[in-house]
Amino acid sequence: MYPRFIHQHALAAQCAHLRRCYSLVSMGEVADRLHSHGGLPENALAVTVDDGYRDFLEVAYPVFAAYGIPVTVYVVTDFIDGKCWLWFDQVTYAFRHAELRDAKLELHPGRRLSLRLESESSRVKAANVVNEILIQLSNRERLAFLESLPGQLGVEVPAQTPREYSALSWKEVRDL
Repeated sequence: MYPRFIHQHALAAQCAHLRRCYSLVSMGEVADRLHSHGGLPENALAVTVDDGYRDFLEVAYPVFAAYGIPVTVYVVTDFIDGKCWLWFDQVTYAFRHAELRDAKLELHPGRRLSLRLESESSRVKAANVVNEILIQLSNRERLAFLESLPGQLGVEVPAQTPREYSALSWKEVRDL
């Protein structure tokens, strides 16, 4: 889940469904019950969120709290430390800010991809296509492509994470 693209009312509807249909447990409760060999409740469900985006605190947390749903957030430490921003967000940023209407990309030697970039939705769709391909590549191949992407799209990707992709602070992580 990418909380920055989730609206609170849609999340609230999902949380209402979870509350009605599942026995919601925290990851701590899962660990305790498994460790003590006591089973989990029927229809047990633990909610986890990846990465540690700031908007989890601003958008998602208030909804989960209102429904009394425990959530475990797995954070990327270098992201929280401000040492990097997540590679898939860099791809999305590059496509959203490119001025091209058509992109012909070389993913790695011998593999080319043509994508239409005529609207915001087509740019997001193109970024999703590329991210799905990149996740299947080796880390070396993915990093090489990420280095070449700004030049291929004619866009500058900032070194620091833009606000819309920002991470929680360590204080916010502790407070949560």
